[in-house]
Amino acid sequence: MARKITAALDAAGQDRPELRKVIEEIVDSGFVGVSLRVHDERGEWVGSAGAAELGGAAKPPANGHVRIGSVTKTFTATLVLQLVAEGKVGLDIPAADYLPEFGLDERITVRMLLQHTSGLFNFSAAVADEMGDVFQGYAGVGERRDEAVSHLAWCPGVGG
Repeated sequence: MARKITAALDAAGQDRPELRKVIEEIVDSGFVGVSLRVHDERGEWVGSAGAAELGGAAKPPANGHVRIGSVTKTFTATLVLQLVAEGKVGLDIPAADYLPEFGLDERITVRMLLQHTSGLFNFSAAVADEMGDVFQGYAGVGERRDEAVSHLAWCPGVGG
């Protein structure tokens, strides 16, 4: 499916019928609904397919927000490992070489970020303390030392 999405993103045309077809295939494969927003050099494209909720008839809102939480770790790790396989990223190279704007310690490698063993500041707990009730009930807050760094730091670097 990832290859289909990538191919659809690369397909010509502002309307992006290939992308619409792919999100409909995702729903046909068993997902309740899909919302997708793409912002790239060709502009912005928004689409949705399926239902906003199980058993409902309303489409997922194109301007909706969905908290996917820790699922981003899997996507991020997959993308980083694809870059490793392509020779664009090295697992044992300092992460600071790829993300100089974050001021990371040179001893922290890409592998350490992916394994959550870098010893970076627990950003998740700090946000929870600052935001208060917003994070109550979220079991992951404070449990993984650099969970948030893998969410935030790697996503911008993957596309570049």
